[in-house]
Amino acid sequence: MSGKHDRWSWRARPLRFFIGVLLLALAAAATERLVAGLRTRFLETGNGACWMWAAGDYGDGRPLAFYAARDLWLDLPDQPARIAIVADETYLLYVNGRRVGAGSYRPGAPVDEYDVSHLLQVGVNRLLVELRSSRGAGGLLAELAIGSGNDPRLVVTDDEWRIFRRHDPGLLGGWSALEGGEAPQVWQRSPTGRWRLGETRRRRPIPFEEASAPDRRAPLAFQLLNSDSWQELDWSRRRIPAIGPQQIYDFGEEVEGILSFDLTAATGRPGLLYFDFEPPDPRGRRPDEVILPVPGRRYWEDAFPRRFRYVLVVGVEPYSRMQVDLLPPDLARELALPEGNHDGVFGVEPPRSYSKTEEDVWNGLGKREDHSTGLTGSNGST
Repeated sequence: MSGKHDRWSWRARPLRFFIGVLLLALAAAATERLVAGLRTRFLETGNGACWMWAAGDYGDGRPLAFYAARDLWLDLPDQPARIAIVADETYLLYVNGRRVGAGSYRPGAPVDEYDVSHLLQVGVNRLLVELRSSRGAGGLLAELAIGSGNDPRLVVTDDEWRIFRRHDPGLLGGWSALEGGEAPQVWQRSPTGRWRLGETRRRRPIPFEEASAPDRRAPLAFQLLNSDSWQELDWSRRRIPAIGPQQIYDFGEEVEGILSFDLTAATGRPGLLYFDFEPPDPRGRRPDEVILPVPGRRYWEDAFPRRFRYVLVVGVEPYSRMQVDLLPPDLARELALPEGNHDGVFGVEPPRSYSKTEEDVWNGLGKREDHSTGLTGSNGST
């Protein structure tokens, strides 16, 4: 009996070894996933970081763009500092007036993390986040960790932040005080449950610094929507003729970079953007981006780098300085590209094919055609 048991044990040894290796591999994979997700859960539930937004009633789903700002005082220079941030729908992060990065929320979105050590200074430091939501509601979650070791100084999203619904140059420049801002709406959980976050994503420390050199490209020509006639642009005056709010711009060749332009009006009226390698046709496709200017600001900048030749602008009138800040190929590979359109708020998908923002823009164009621009929606003639 003992011999049979010994022989069986010897024969089963390779099988037991294989099962043991498999279990160890599964345990290692689970541990790695746990460690990777720990930073995200720590940000979301620990150290007092809370989801927050501008207070208000968002039942109508109207678009919203505003600033969230926070000041902090530092006594010691040259401290390591990293900021982790995620926002629904889109954020643009500035530290002491310098654009650090941008991102947008999707279900399972990762937390973006940036090294901002060399942007901080002794004295007052300002964190400013431009927030955009095509449906009005949304959330911002952020944590700035300053110092090394096990007990860094933390600055998190909480009721110490202030909300500003209109543009003020001093907010970004740092000379306007924050006392006049509104208190934020702070949630430990979103109204429909916790936002689902993915693993932390690490990026270059300051991805836009290398793109700050004046290597820019302006469009060469434009045409009205659904028109066959192109008109050349004369940039000697740096001004676009008043031709109405449905325009296709041709940059002459494929470009990759971040689009920006000045606006005729500073009302914060939303618009739509379509990018393509051929003249875009908005029929049957969703816009690539919603233009959401902060009220009072005549300048709008895309949050993401794009690759395109043509851009269609609907609903707003660019005034001047439409341009693309070109990105070096090696830098472009490091930057996050925009993802597909995200329907709904807090990860809840509504049963509708087009967002209210899109409907408002197109309906507004239809109402204005008879009174201001003289454009028709069918052929773009005047």
